[in-house]
Amino acid sequence: MVDIVEDLDRALKPGKGCHAVLNQGVLDFLEGAVAEIKEVYSDQQHDADAKAILQALQQRPGWHAESDNFGKKAILATTYPDGEFRVTVVLVEKRGQQELKLDLRPWIEY
Repeated sequence: MVDIVEDLDRALKPGKGCHAVLNQGVLDFLEGAVAEIKEVYSDQQHDADAKAILQALQQRPGWHAESDNFGKKAILATTYPDGEFRVTVVLVEKRGQQELKLDLRPWIEY
């Protein structure tokens, strides 16, 4: 469980964020995607074999596999104004360690 931060009066700087249109379609898509990730994810499985989580997502209906310089990916996308909204799970491998990252963002034409 994630702890809720009560003291927001700290000297923090923003990291990358998702700025998207907020509507029921986006909420339904995100809720469904996160539910699918939760069906195959556990912290114990991540520590034991993160690649197996990625492979399980890649085999689910609607998800597809990609690979680039950031790592191996499982992507679920839906239509979005001027493009797609994507939920991406990325397997990053550094110094023999595997870690999964979650990326939520619209991909649009500029």
